[in-house]
Amino acid sequence: MAGEVNTIKTVLKYGTSVALATKLCPVKDYPDLGGSPEMIEITDLDDDTQRFLLGVQSIGAMEFTANYVEADFTTLTANSRVPGFYVLEFGNAGADGKFTWQGQHVAFVTGGSVNGAREMKIVIAPSTKVTTTV
Repeated sequence: MAGEVNTIKTVLKYGTSVALATKLCPVKDYPDLGGSPEMIEITDLDDDTQRFLLGVQSIGAMEFTANYVEADFTTLTANSRVPGFYVLEFGNAGADGKFTWQGQHVAFVTGGSVNGAREMKIVIAPSTKVTTTV
């Protein structure tokens, strides 16, 4: 186990800049931090094999799941639909990785069940590429 890490202490932050981002909530699961590029076909009639170039990267809505905590939900909804900067930190203060992007979010409480955890979803519409910082 040379460099493997787990998902414990994964935190989502939000602010008016990366430097001013504060903790929104710990997250239980998070989406892919990027997406596959569109494939642009460049095959012509001389080719006997289909060929492609990488095109625009595809990234859709980013959905995060977190335990419902009233204070966290209040903060999330107060900043709903307000463009800002997001930071996803892995490990203590991002020691295992830190990813940043811009966008805006909405949050809602998900349905519950008997003996189930109360959860909420945070859906972020990214407006920039996700980048990694050290």
